[in-house]
Amino acid sequence: MKNIKVTRLNASHEDPENFLNNLVRITFSKKLSAKDDIYDEIVTRQNDNLSMLTNIIEMNHQSILEHVNVTYAITGASRSFLAQITRHRHFSFLSASQHYIDYSDMADFVVPVEIEQQGPEMVKKYLESCKKSVEEYKSLIESGVDHSVARQVLPNGMKNQLVVTGNLRQWLNFLNLRLCGRNTSEIEYVAYLIKQDLNNYVPTIAKYMVPDCISRGYCTQGNKTCGHKYSDEHEAEKFKILK
Repeated sequence: MKNIKVTRLNASHEDPENFLNNLVRITFSKKLSAKDDIYDEIVTRQNDNLSMLTNIIEMNHQSILEHVNVTYAITGASRSFLAQITRHRHFSFLSASQHYIDYSDMADFVVPVEIEQQGPEMVKKYLESCKKSVEEYKSLIESGVDHSVARQVLPNGMKNQLVVTGNLRQWLNFLNLRLCGRNTSEIEYVAYLIKQDLNNYVPTIAKYMVPDCISRGYCTQGNKTCGHKYSDEHEAEKFKILK
């Protein structure tokens, strides 16, 4: 997991929170409703504060967030991570393909933080297990099996390249679910990295991108609770071995 990287490729607005605050005004402003052209009011108007945006989020009217899209490249996460994040079916995905790519000479693996924490010997044992699977993959290909079929023996721990696009409402939902300590460490770590970027890109909105233990004030996981309240500081401490 040390090599997992999250990079914002693009976003639909340079100043998204100002833009969204202007959009909220359309809903409530009689003055705007009477105008023939509202381009300047939406795009160029600068606000002294973001109170309208904050208020509408506090009222749980989240549809306004659907007007800003953000795309991330997630490099170095595993194929098992791919299986998890694609449960969020509202996102758009683009992934490297084991169907079209022959991984015989380029297989690399994600080492889970739990393996890292057990020390070099356990990391070595884990990587040797992954490499054995790749050797079987190569053997099948050498025997005449197409790599698109031989891929079935490749381990879930193989690194992958992934691009994900979603609007801010979708990212809010993703972080609400995946920053929870009940998740696998890998998807929780990716969520943490995305949260750090959104803290900078949309700081007002990012305050609401937290798991239930913060947004609701209590854990919704019952007797399966992870036992701690979320904080950026706790996540940094949890994953410090990856730095």
